[in-house]
Amino acid sequence: MEIQKQPYPGACFPTAVAIVIGVPVQEILEDLPDGREIIWRKNKKYQYRGFHPQEIKLWLLQHGWAMIDFLVEPFLVNPERISRNKKSIVMRIQDLESTIEYGHNAVLGYSNHAVAWDGRITFDPDGSQYSGMPQGVHTVDIIKSI
Repeated sequence: MEIQKQPYPGACFPTAVAIVIGVPVQEILEDLPDGREIIWRKNKKYQYRGFHPQEIKLWLLQHGWAMIDFLVEPFLVNPERISRNKKSIVMRIQDLESTIEYGHNAVLGYSNHAVAWDGRITFDPDGSQYSGMPQGVHTVDIIKSI
């Protein structure tokens, strides 16, 4: 994977996907709604529309790719069931790392941000790279060609 920098705030998700599949982010963005639309003026950090995962998944399918979501801690409606079964429902980071080691690169979602990850190195659309996985990952999107 090679680092790419998101072209504007709110474009980290399509940029991380572009890093994983090896295409320029502009190739993805030209087919999607404008993620720069300001929808929350009072909150500068989260003011942009951004991109819904379904928009990205549809683009990927139309271009020969599939995205599979894994929630690190799946949401269950019944809180009692969560506490009783927590060991069985929480995705273990070791399982995730072994999945990535078998050649499945991923997009990681955390704290309203997305990065690309190859199992060892994080490729952040802010232009940086660092070893390891970021803290607080809540979503893992495995992307494969179909």
